[in-house]
Amino acid sequence: MKESGIPGLEILSSRAHKPEDTAGYYESPSSSFADQFKDIIGKLTGKSVNMKILTGGTDGISTSKIAGIPSLGYGTSLTGQAHQPDERVTIENLVLGVKIFTAFPYFYE
Repeated sequence: MKESGIPGLEILSSRAHKPEDTAGYYESPSSSFADQFKDIIGKLTGKSVNMKILTGGTDGISTSKIAGIPSLGYGTSLTGQAHQPDERVTIENLVLGVKIFTAFPYFYE
């Protein structure tokens, strides 16, 4: 904290760390959160949503297990492009991602 150089900065722990906090993360595709997220995507794209297992790393452990915020992986990349030398996203996909991430908090219950 001192090294940050920000006067008055402090961290307050809201709860004790548990070993299971770092042991992987899973959000049921039939949870209310997932159903609502799929609905928003379907409404914005006009397509049905195909849920898949995300094999990469995310902040899901921190957001869900520690902060209590449900989490799903969603991206706008092109299939087979993630983490490649020519990784890219189309403008159309980028705009769609912005629409989804902007709309979802307004409708999530």
